[in-house]
Amino acid sequence: MKNKIFTAVIAALLIGFCFSNTAEAQKVAKKKKIKYSRSITVNPVGLAFNNLQITYEQRIPKKQNSWTVGGIWNDYNGYYGYEAHGSYRWYLNKQIGQKYLPLEGFSAGPAISMGYFMLQSDAVDAANEGLGITLGGEVAYKMIFAKGLTMEFYGCVRAMVLTPDDEFYPMDKYGIFSAGVNLGYSMPIAKKK
Repeated sequence: MKNKIFTAVIAALLIGFCFSNTAEAQKVAKKKKIKYSRSITVNPVGLAFNNLQITYEQRIPKKQNSWTVGGIWNDYNGYYGYEAHGSYRWYLNKQIGQKYLPLEGFSAGPAISMGYFMLQSDAVDAANEGLGITLGGEVAYKMIFAKGLTMEFYGCVRAMVLTPDDEFYPMDKYGIFSAGVNLGYSMPIAKKK
């Protein structure tokens, strides 16, 4: 319990720090037109629920899009597992009237994940484990502050296309919704000499 409270307090402080610099940092970034090539983020709020999510995003040169890959480790409420996920993002800043360059602003695109899940319980046998695959879509809004500090709000809706077992993992009947806040660092495109 103390770990969850400590993690929640740290996450709140980090989010507060990011918001304290938001307006000024975005004004500077707009003036300088900084282009970012890649980003790495982690979801600190998930740590309070024994969930570690790390995502790497790479901009596709000369395009308004990017791809992401990442991993999730879960140990929550008797469910234990690992998941790899990926997505393709279109940055829709021009379409919605924003002047940000990718990797900043609003994005949307398809998403896929594949994970190995296990139910940890003395009451069940070893058959309650297996591979799960989901397909769906995601939306995100990324803000990049001074010195590359990054905050991203995201939401993802997916449906199970392969599930270990209906009783073990009943979400395949309803789909899966996830949302969160990622914090991390974005690297600017290297200037040519």
